[in-house]
Amino acid sequence: MAAVFVVGPIGAGVLSDTIAAITRTAGAPSLMAFDNADAISNSIPGTESLDVAKGSLRPRPEIPEDSTTVVAVTYRLVAPFSMLNLHAGAIARAILTAKGKLVEAYPQAASIEAPDPDKTTTVLPVHPGVAQYLSSGEQSFVDEAQGYFYGAAMAFSVIGSLWAMVASRLSGKRYAAERNRIGRLIEIADEARAAPVEDLPRLDGELHKTLSEIVRAGTSDPTTSLAASHAEAVLVARRQAADVDRRRERSLGTL
Repeated sequence: MAAVFVVGPIGAGVLSDTIAAITRTAGAPSLMAFDNADAISNSIPGTESLDVAKGSLRPRPEIPEDSTTVVAVTYRLVAPFSMLNLHAGAIARAILTAKGKLVEAYPQAASIEAPDPDKTTTVLPVHPGVAQYLSSGEQSFVDEAQGYFYGAAMAFSVIGSLWAMVASRLSGKRYAAERNRIGRLIEIADEARAAPVEDLPRLDGELHKTLSEIVRAGTSDPTTSLAASHAEAVLVARRQAADVDRRRERSLGTL
């Protein structure tokens, strides 16, 4: 007497192929029943008790000859508990709703079953979002989706208000800084008109520094540009006047 251990889906696949091969060579095999299948499934996560209907594995000869309880291995679609309940429920809903179409493409999809929310273990618990969808149905899913929608809308509204307030303050600070730079340009121009020659390099440096700040700030205000051009023109005119004075003094000294 020999035994063969085979794991596979009921239907086309390795299980039916193995039974066909054994039947051809040694006669129709019998399926081993597990009276303690429930106890085994409770102690080994990922397994469950399964009743295999008469003739479901092979019609002629009928295998099994009568309904037989076996231990089945299950495949689980898993998700992290960090996944939002709405997302987990939506995935479960999509799979269960599309089961009919999946079976048309993959006959083995007929074995897809929803988990039992009341039968859960610490090793393979049912995601709360899936459990809520299975327990409360479609309306619960719609209600939760609406809740997320309203929550997101409120969050975006608050974020938008905060951003507007921050943008307003930043705009006010930029405006004040720009006014200060314009004021400094006017001061440089006023000071340059009567500044002694030895102060011109200092004023040149301050003008260059202020213009650099304007460039870094990306300012394109016409008033700022006008003030900068005015200060630069006054400094140029003052340097030219100083050069004329120096040449005049040299010519007088030569005479």
